[in-house]
Amino acid sequence: MVETNVTSPGHLVPFFDMPVLSSDQILRGFDSFRFRDKSALGLSLEYRYRIWPALDWGLFIDEGQVAPQLGDMGLNRFHTGYGVRLFVWPKPNLPISIDYGRSRETWRLYFNINTRF
Repeated sequence: MVETNVTSPGHLVPFFDMPVLSSDQILRGFDSFRFRDKSALGLSLEYRYRIWPALDWGLFIDEGQVAPQLGDMGLNRFHTGYGVRLFVWPKPNLPISIDYGRSRETWRLYFNINTRF
């Protein structure tokens, strides 16, 4: 995920329109809305394995950073979150996921009921 905002001279991007990292989708393991700026870069790698027809598990690692401009990003500024994920499929089109995300700051437990994965 890459997002950037370019403004006219003398104008600012409202904080609520800035890209955000650290949520239940990217950079899990940090407080929600922990990283926010005009530009964001987020990477996620996940491995999933089917245990039974209605139960999957997975491992994930997330990397991300924010900066005022894309050119300000560097290799040593990435934040890392990692963890495990459990999927329960009560219906074929209704997955429920439970994520345990860990970072250097804290750990977080996420529950997600969503039809898209």
